[in-house]
Amino acid sequence: MVECTFDRAGGHDAATALLNLADPPTAVLVDNNLAGAGTFRAIIDSGRKPGRDVSLIVYDGVPSDVSHPYAVTAVTQPTGHASGKAIAELMLNAIADRDRCAHRLALPRIEPGDTDGPMH
Repeated sequence: MVECTFDRAGGHDAATALLNLADPPTAVLVDNNLAGAGTFRAIIDSGRKPGRDVSLIVYDGVPSDVSHPYAVTAVTQPTGHASGKAIAELMLNAIADRDRCAHRLALPRIEPGDTDGPMH
């Protein structure tokens, strides 16, 4: 595990350090899309191909302003709109039936792309 700042430069620097190790990782999981964009750039800058030479999975994907030909494999979470709707429904249900206690757990999903895969 490598810590970095919550931005593209931090992701790039951390990934570059990992990729320059004597025994570099075969996969990188990045916990935010800003650092993910930097990590993606570091993989490309190193001459590696995502999904072939190193797997890349990014929480919430790579921002759309990063130009690249890959569908980046992502862990996605419900949007703010979907979360707000669920909260409103829970509140309305609680008002209608005060004895009822409800909760919802929104699970993240894997959005398959072409940046992860078995290494040969």
